[in-house]
Amino acid sequence: MAAIKNEQGKLPYGRYSKKSNIIANISSVMCGFLIVVLFILIHKITNKLGISILVAFAFFLVSTFVISVLANLANKVLVDFYKDLDFKKLEKSYQKILTENLHSESRNIILIDFANVLLNYDKERALLLWKNTKEPSLNKHIYHALKINFLIAEEKYDEAASLIESYRELYKGKVHVNIANNLELGLKIVSSLEIIEDIEKHVLLPKNNRFVKITNCANLMRYFYSRKMLEQAIIYANIIKKENVGCTEIDKLVCEVLKKEM
Repeated sequence: MAAIKNEQGKLPYGRYSKKSNIIANISSVMCGFLIVVLFILIHKITNKLGISILVAFAFFLVSTFVISVLANLANKVLVDFYKDLDFKKLEKSYQKILTENLHSESRNIILIDFANVLLNYDKERALLLWKNTKEPSLNKHIYHALKINFLIAEEKYDEAASLIESYRELYKGKVHVNIANNLELGLKIVSSLEIIEDIEKHVLLPKNNRFVKITNCANLMRYFYSRKMLEQAIIYANIIKKENVGCTEIDKLVCEVLKKEM
């Protein structure tokens, strides 16, 4: 895993405000003290150095993870958005974070995440924002998947197909295989009129993630509408309309589909 070096005068990577950085630093000091105490206590009880080191190291890993999550204000903003789908609040929160003296990698992640969401609200603005991002040092697989998604949005289908194959060769894990399959399915929906057997079994509508539910509904609506299956397209258009989340780019097609119902 690549190490992210600090940048002079900037917040550390993964810290998105001075306040969260201070809290994380204080928490780290406290956890360090607790690790020493825990190590001494376990060693006294067991009189075994190996077990003491193992327990202390496990506590260190858990505490480091918890602190990183709590200090990651940007992730909290995104998680909150997935719950309430309040785009204006998301944009306002990101704008506030971007006024901080962020590490260049942290700033890049904010822009990547925002561009991905923005694609459903303002396509042209999202594409412009995406062009101002760069490949991050960590979690490259996420960036590569999003890059394919943006190529599909730009209707660069041949390039997207080529990158999906590259993605399959580069990432072999089960999660990555599923991501590649979903990207390939999304590409087929918009780039051809191929009838995809049991598509509704492949494009699911999760109850615990409204954002994914809406975007998947949009994919199904687009699939059925482009293949002249109006009745099924209207079903998904009405689901999106009922959610009333204001995804401008999606709503354009919803209006077009529902006009055919009249």
